[in-house]
Amino acid sequence: MSIPLAQPSSVAPEIRRFGVSDYEAYWIHRKKIGTTRQTRLHGFLASLVGKLIGSGGRVLDCGVGPGHAYRLLAEKHETYGVEISDEAIALYDFDTSRIAQANLNDGIPDFGGQFDVIITSMIIHHLDNPTEFLQQVKKQLAPCGYFIPVIPNICYWPYRFGYFFLGKFPPISYAHKNFQTASEFEKLVADAGFSQQRLLTPKKTWRAKFLPTWFSQDLVYVFQSQSQAQSESDRSRCAA
Repeated sequence: MSIPLAQPSSVAPEIRRFGVSDYEAYWIHRKKIGTTRQTRLHGFLASLVGKLIGSGGRVLDCGVGPGHAYRLLAEKHETYGVEISDEAIALYDFDTSRIAQANLNDGIPDFGGQFDVIITSMIIHHLDNPTEFLQQVKKQLAPCGYFIPVIPNICYWPYRFGYFFLGKFPPISYAHKNFQTASEFEKLVADAGFSQQRLLTPKKTWRAKFLPTWFSQDLVYVFQSQSQAQSESDRSRCAA
């Protein structure tokens, strides 16, 4: 079963087509090929949030996906989520009363307050307008709140090697709609009014920790808003 892509089928097969037109079929396909299991990344995100804000606090998971990160986060935080697909939600064996079924291209749903942490794990590259979405994230973050996006690293070293020496296109998911290198993504988020605090990897190898843009397939960022609306006391507290 192929992933239903947004482009018309009349496009020549040798031309790569990106984007998803049917997320129900997309998740049926993912279940079939076994890519809904818990990974190291899910535990890494839950641990990172705990280190940043301790227990408690309001957390928003934009794009709950298979639900593993949400389930771990909900054990220690007041966690909310957004997921587009019935097929994905059918995977969940936990309380879903705080998960809104919605398309993030239409905006972040109103959950009645700001968040201490907003996570977008493998979501930005599915969006029609990442810049507009980042402005919504900034409005939804509490003073001193953290924005934690995770992006696929299209410059992972085997991809670089394959492209430069073998002429191979990187084996990235055709479900993705837009792509950025690490530096391009960092500029995109900075231009939206965020300050980068950390660049991390869920991998445990020393080389991945030292050079994540070369040796990590997944890049985990921590950003905070540069909003001028923050008071002087807020800025001091954020820096503490």
